[in-house]
Amino acid sequence: MKRFIGAITIAAMLLPGAAAFANEGMTTPRPDGQGQMMPPRTEGQGEGMKSSLKPDNACMAAANKKREDAMKAAKQTMDAAMKSAQDAFKAARDAAQALTDPDARDLAMEAAKNAFEDAQVAAQTAMRTARRAADHQALLDRIECRKQMKAAQQCLSAAMDKMKAAMKTAEDAYRAAMEAAKAKRDAAMEAAKALTDENARDEAVMAAQNAFEDEEAAAQNAMRLARRDAENQMRKDKKACGPLVNARSVKRL
Repeated sequence: MKRFIGAITIAAMLLPGAAAFANEGMTTPRPDGQGQMMPPRTEGQGEGMKSSLKPDNACMAAANKKREDAMKAAKQTMDAAMKSAQDAFKAARDAAQALTDPDARDLAMEAAKNAFEDAQVAAQTAMRTARRAADHQALLDRIECRKQMKAAQQCLSAAMDKMKAAMKTAEDAYRAAMEAAKAKRDAAMEAAKALTDENARDEAVMAAQNAFEDEEAAAQNAMRLARRDAENQMRKDKKACGPLVNARSVKRL
């Protein structure tokens, strides 16, 4: 009975692919539906990359802040000029009201009002000129920001393409290694079938499966290391793209 059970066990192991599929759920990648082996996915693969592959909009924020500061300074200058004009008008008005001659008083009041209006117009003109200058500078700054952000985006795209190419090369190498390991295992299984000695046949089957698992593990490790290298290189390339490549998002300009 024991010999019969042992014979059944050996026969099952010699069925096409039976030995290989025995541990497939544990270590062997599943086929991709086209007869090729899917490369193992490294945990966290690519995570954190997509979120940081856009230029920062800090340049635009700095341009807006620059305009705000310029307008704030211009308003402070205008407020100071208006206060000075008001103080001057009050002083001139008080002096005019102190005059006893009606004609002289009226002329003095008219001069005080005209001086105040002139000062008011001058302050408003200065404010308008400052606003136009700030708006023009902000426009130039935004143009430069768009230029820098476009260059940063192109740099990032090139870095991403480089990483994708490295990933594809690694995956192709993994598939090739797995196909070679599978072919080697199948050949060893066929050779095991020809053995008439039961013990020798068992040892040959086990050796074939162990060799396949070792080669599979080596291919998976090579794939993992290649992906790690590609992502590390991506980070270096991303850093070289400049200071705008820092944030997680960018608004459409």
